[in-house]
Amino acid sequence: MINRSESQNVSSSSIRLLTKILRMLVEEYGATQVLKSLEGIAEENSESIVNALQKTMPARRRKKLTAIQLVMKNAAENEKLTALLDLAERFEKKRFLPSLIHIREFLQSVGSEHTRLKDRSTAFSIVLKELMKLSPEQIDDLISSAAFHGPSELAVISEAIKAAADNLGRLEGEANFGHDQNDQES
Repeated sequence: MINRSESQNVSSSSIRLLTKILRMLVEEYGATQVLKSLEGIAEENSESIVNALQKTMPARRRKKLTAIQLVMKNAAENEKLTALLDLAERFEKKRFLPSLIHIREFLQSVGSEHTRLKDRSTAFSIVLKELMKLSPEQIDDLISSAAFHGPSELAVISEAIKAAADNLGRLEGEANFGHDQNDQES
């Protein structure tokens, strides 16, 4: 059981070590899997890991919450938690709604108009409210579809090939222009 007195007695070097270990675990297994494991551990205790984390966060110096933290705060008891965490993790890695344009398109598709969006990180709270209105099946469809996931890897490659071809055509045109002038001088 994690309580406030225990967390305050932990040295700052121990906390840094814990943070490094958790960061490595998240990089290796993904935030969703690490959170599932932590929840499993927390179930053995009388207090959930989410409540423990919220109680130990200082009230004044809270930084802007990440997408994953927003999901944990707003949907901790929700049946869609795992799917929402998956989308939040994808959002943070820009594999879901990678730009404000994608966010606006998504919000329009679910019937919500927000034209004053300033940046992706603050927009996620609005996105999360709309995601929580969807059924679990709709969220699963959103995860499995390519909609709102940004350009595919093939699209990026296609654009690079097109740009290279355009550059090559321009270079060939410049080279031919030089030959045409030399022919006229002769």
